[in-house]
Amino acid sequence: MGICGSFILFLNTFKFDNNKYFNFFIAVIAKFLPIDIYDSEATKFQIREGGILPPFNSIQGMGNAAAQSIVDA
Repeated sequence: MGICGSFILFLNTFKFDNNKYFNFFIAVIAKFLPIDIYDSEATKFQIREGGILPPFNSIQGMGNAAAQSIVDA
């Protein structure tokens, strides 16, 4: 699975708030892609060729229901 795959599992199962390991990974290892209106999922991070594609609910203030509404539209 590799480090990126393991980190995606971590992202999808762990609620973090200013976590030092997460911040280190972001600063040193990971490249996050911008949220894509057509490809992002509601609540799951995805591994893509160019980096990690965040879900809609990673937008500050957006809940799961609103994120799901965007995906369903």
